[in-house]
Amino acid sequence: MLLDLALVTQTLLALIREHVANSPLAGKLNALSTTAQPPDKLTGNQTVAMYLYHLSEDPHYKNLPSPGLDSPPVRFTPMALALQYLLTASSQQQGSAGAELEQTMMGAAVKALRDYPIIDDTTEIGGIKILHADLQGKDNRLRVVLHPVPPQEAVQYWNAGSQSIRLAAYYQVSVILLEPPEVRSKSGRVLKYGVTTLLRGSPRLDTSRNRISFTIPGETAPRTVEARPAEAAVGQAIEFMGSDLAADQTTLLVKDDRFDDFVEVSGWGVATNGSVVFATVGGFIDVEPTLPGVYSAMAKVTTQRRMPDGAMRDFSAVSNATAFLVAPSITAVSPPNVNGEVDITGSVFQHPDLKATDIVLYIGSERLDPRIPPAALLPGQFEVLNATTVRFRFPVPKVVSGTQVPLRLMIRGAENAPLWVPVP
Repeated sequence: MLLDLALVTQTLLALIREHVANSPLAGKLNALSTTAQPPDKLTGNQTVAMYLYHLSEDPHYKNLPSPGLDSPPVRFTPMALALQYLLTASSQQQGSAGAELEQTMMGAAVKALRDYPIIDDTTEIGGIKILHADLQGKDNRLRVVLHPVPPQEAVQYWNAGSQSIRLAAYYQVSVILLEPPEVRSKSGRVLKYGVTTLLRGSPRLDTSRNRISFTIPGETAPRTVEARPAEAAVGQAIEFMGSDLAADQTTLLVKDDRFDDFVEVSGWGVATNGSVVFATVGGFIDVEPTLPGVYSAMAKVTTQRRMPDGAMRDFSAVSNATAFLVAPSITAVSPPNVNGEVDITGSVFQHPDLKATDIVLYIGSERLDPRIPPAALLPGQFEVLNATTVRFRFPVPKVVSGTQVPLRLMIRGAENAPLWVPVP
């Protein structure tokens, strides 16, 4: 491991120098010098450059476990890097002689990097250690790979600069592990081993459903229909069908656009028979009230197993998500008062997370307009008085007196159960 990336570059330059010094080209390149500078800053008659132009994190080492219990864990694991180098050569000689000398230096450099693709503590040339002294004894192992960059792509490396294209080679050096800080804690020792087998598939939800009962005007017997996905108000039963839903504990996770992630609900009376999760829509999700709207639900299935040390451990799996709707709850609709105003009682009609545009009210086929303050409520308008009351006036003469018309209250895309009101 290391902290200074420049030590890697110095190691590569030392490899090239020592390899050339011990090769048949030593006499021709007796004035060879090496540098870490970019190609546009090269000087000297015999100069080889290894320029570090890019680095990236190696994906195979991103999930290394932390050796201790310190937080955040990622800080105490080594960061693995892949370094991208550009190898070039420069000669100040004019004409063809300068170009040929650059080709000689490039050939000698790529030969050195090919002959020693792995550089570690044991790498020597002519009795000289190649790995930088500050990197030795720390399990550093540098792997050098020549990238097969096609000629048409190599041109792109030079187009953005002011220099014309030059002879170059492109290398990756990996894996470079940046040394993390020393851990201040230590995880416990493993004293016993245990193998736990769970003979069950992953939990899955297919859909949600509930049953809605209503009586159509002119009929005496109520009708019952099944809604899929479910459209249940607070306090009403809801079912989630699927498979592999039974274990030692099954809970329900829900979310809507108010929550960043799924929240495990309590007080919803969650139970299961293995293929259906039964619940009753509760009034709260965590500490927030359950507002009407469109929701997603997942089943969390937890199996408990006793470990070799006698402790119980939970093994949890979460299903896919399925949709359901929380419908507005309407408990009563009052007769019109002397001003022709009708009060709808229920919940939840007002909340900081509800915008005025989230609430839509239809009487019959007519959509009512929100009241425009400070004017009084007019026929065909409605207003939200508070969290439990919506007031409206019938849109006369568009609805016929003495008839019964549907009342449809929609909040964030969810609609109340079928309901008819008499027109005075």
